Amino acid sequence: MNLDYSPRGAGKTTRAIEWLRKDPPNRWLAVSTISEADRLSKLYPDVQERITTWDIIIKMRGTLTGQSKSPRIFVDNADMFIQRMLDWNVTDVSFSKDEIDLRKD
Repeated sequence: MNLDYSPRGAGKTTRAIEWLRKDPPNRWLAVSTISEADRLSKLYPDVQERITTWDIIIKMRGTLTGQSKSPRIFVDNADMFIQRMLDWNVTDVSFSKDEIDLRKD
């Protein structure tokens, strides 16, 4: 798992779109809300079919696992994503250090 840990406005979503464009049939961008998915889909129409929300990703799981290549999912703004998914105020998270590479593909 890769982690892009940057301040607001530092280009995380732009990097996510660039990542998405590298292998469109196999990659998905998951965002926290439908309005954010709609906003990004309008900004990036070439990959709009690969931008979705966490709940749609979960519903599509069976379809995605049936592809020839395993799907790869980029979670944009993971903090908002997790809070939206759990519908609760998440105050802390942890990651396994040996499995995290900062800003690498």
